[in-house]
Amino acid sequence: MFVDSDRGVSIDDCARLSKAIGPVLDAQTIFRGGYTLEVSSPGMDRPLETAKDFRRRVGNKIEIHFNDNTVRPLRGVLIGAEGQTIDLQVENDVKKLDLVDIKMGKILF
Repeated sequence: MFVDSDRGVSIDDCARLSKAIGPVLDAQTIFRGGYTLEVSSPGMDRPLETAKDFRRRVGNKIEIHFNDNTVRPLRGVLIGAEGQTIDLQVENDVKKLDLVDIKMGKILF
């Protein structure tokens, strides 16, 4: 099971959810042969695809990949995300990009 939150997910959050969900599943006897419950977050390296994904990562250094494969990926700091556009600081320039043109973004570590 994956869990996500606008404020992020900690290991303690996953443990707390596992302890809360486990007894409910046990009481339902849905899994006759037993089961293993794994609770985790999608992770920091998951792709950024939606407006919400980008809004949550403002301030991070990211790489943008475009739907048009002839356009080279851009790397910069995500400085804004409003509606269906993002603002990417690329060196001394700010690029305003439409989400419809973006295949995905990924956080750079």
